[in-house]
Amino acid sequence: MLKEDWALKRFTEAADIFVYFFVHAGRFLKDGGRLGFVTSNGWLDHKYGWDLQRFFLDHFRIVAVIESRVERSFSQADINTAITVVERCSRADVRDKNVVRFVSLRRPLHELLGDDSLGGAGALVEAVMAPSTRTTTAEWRLYPVTQAQARARCYDDNGEWVGGRWGAVYLRAPDIYFTLLERGERLLAPLRELAEGVLGTKTGCDAFFVRAKKDLAGLGLEKRFSKPAFWSPGDADSFVLAPADATDSLVLISQPKAHLKGTNAATYVAWGERRGHSRKGECERRQRTLGRWYDLSQQVQCGRVAFGKTYNERHAVLWNPKECVLGARFASFTPREGIDDEILLALLNSSMTALFLEILGRTSLGQGALDFAVYEIGSIPVIDPRRLKQETQDALRDAYRKLAERQPLPVEQEVTSPQRAAIDKLVFDALGLSHDERDAVRAALLEMNHRRRSKAGSVERTGKVKVKTATDDDVLEFALGEMLAKVGLRRYPQSFSPTGARVLLRLPDDATGELPRVEALMTQGSLVWSCGARLECPSIEAAHCAALLLSLGRCGAVEVPSDRREAARLYSDLNAYVVACREQFEQELRDAAAGEAQAKRVRQMFLAALGRAILDGRP
Repeated sequence: MLKEDWALKRFTEAADIFVYFFVHAGRFLKDGGRLGFVTSNGWLDHKYGWDLQRFFLDHFRIVAVIESRVERSFSQADINTAITVVERCSRADVRDKNVVRFVSLRRPLHELLGDDSLGGAGALVEAVMAPSTRTTTAEWRLYPVTQAQARARCYDDNGEWVGGRWGAVYLRAPDIYFTLLERGERLLAPLRELAEGVLGTKTGCDAFFVRAKKDLAGLGLEKRFSKPAFWSPGDADSFVLAPADATDSLVLISQPKAHLKGTNAATYVAWGERRGHSRKGECERRQRTLGRWYDLSQQVQCGRVAFGKTYNERHAVLWNPKECVLGARFASFTPREGIDDEILLALLNSSMTALFLEILGRTSLGQGALDFAVYEIGSIPVIDPRRLKQETQDALRDAYRKLAERQPLPVEQEVTSPQRAAIDKLVFDALGLSHDERDAVRAALLEMNHRRRSKAGSVERTGKVKVKTATDDDVLEFALGEMLAKVGLRRYPQSFSPTGARVLLRLPDDATGELPRVEALMTQGSLVWSCGARLECPSIEAAHCAALLLSLGRCGAVEVPSDRREAARLYSDLNAYVVACREQFEQELRDAAAGEAQAKRVRQMFLAALGRAILDGRP
């Protein structure tokens, strides 16, 4: 069909089947004839879409590409969609001058069309076809670009066809994105120019090569035959990867079997062969080429900058100074000569980079998380540290060291943290951003992150299309995160600001590890616990505060106001916040839970999780 109808070579094997619907339907069109399809939006940004983009540019006027930012076209289909309208055109000059209208809908389609869907559709088409410049309304955003411009941006610096990020840039990027590119014209460079990146370690048989440290210790494998490994970003609790924090190790045996005699490594290799590991894919290839199927020495990746290939609620780029092994869920980057690790990491952990990740990441799988190929990470714009003043470089290094002292936070907390704020100020100063533009970067980051994660929950949980069942912990994490994004996180006691003198109370711990219950609350201010303890409080109001804090998981010493009016005010404020959180959590739970049975289980986990957020800052 491609060769006979279009004189084309075949599309990449990774192409989705809908690609061929465009190709086949297009053969029935005369010049000026149009067709439109609702399909996956993956072709806009994925590598398999490069051929389709070129096909459109070479044979059609692309009239419009429309994508909703608030809903899926089919509520039960777990995939993000786009509407594409093209018109057959045989003249290259006409095609190049054609203005493609990329339209991002900001309200559900049924609201835009109204009760008269046919008339509403006509009005919507007329509205989006009229402007000739980038236009934003409350209902939609239009980004017009000529096909000649779209084509030019599909080539790399070497003249190779690499396709365009049409969805990421034209449909989803906020206006501040273009401001950043304009202000950073002399400072920004693709990450690949600052660091060399490759995919993390692929073993071909994780069951043999990736083992928990304690398992290898139990097997007696000599320490020289393994190296600490972080197999995915979820294994890391810090901005800095430390060997002591790794729970896994990678088995690294590179010597011939003859040199392994008398070692436990030889026994381990023999065990792997009995299990058939030596005959599996990549292992079998190593046996043919190296004569040692178990030798990963040529494939181990330990770059000092660990860039996750998937991002969801956290945007953390990690430092790997001790060169632990990085798994295939990482892109492993090694800074080029003259690029300081810590300065580069400061820039990569700025709000600007986090915003670029939100804009340029692929989300067409519909589950909410951003996904990147290594080449896509390498194309992310980053400030070239060598173009900054020395005093700015030194300040960035110092700011990163303070950031690296703690754990990464969810994006809504990270952007307000003093450590991130210090990095952002240096980055924004270098770009010369105004106060409003700085606020716009943070606002766009938070909006895109929240919208992406909320949209992932919009797929209906009815019918037979369910891809996977979320665990109770998954549902709790999602619903709690959405709740905190809307209600906001308040920490105790600083966000509730109790004033005046305070009294130190000691809330009991239960030896069973379960939270003790308040059995009785006496009018004089005494609390009687299920574990038999009794606590005398200065007032009934202070006792209410103590009981509420206990329900949130607080045990041990806690301060509450000694003045009963201050205690009453604190209790009222804290209790109102808990009630508001519970109400919002219930709304999020209805969308996230797979059924009432799961909702009931997750509901029982809510107070403890909320308590961890309020009292410890960790949901």
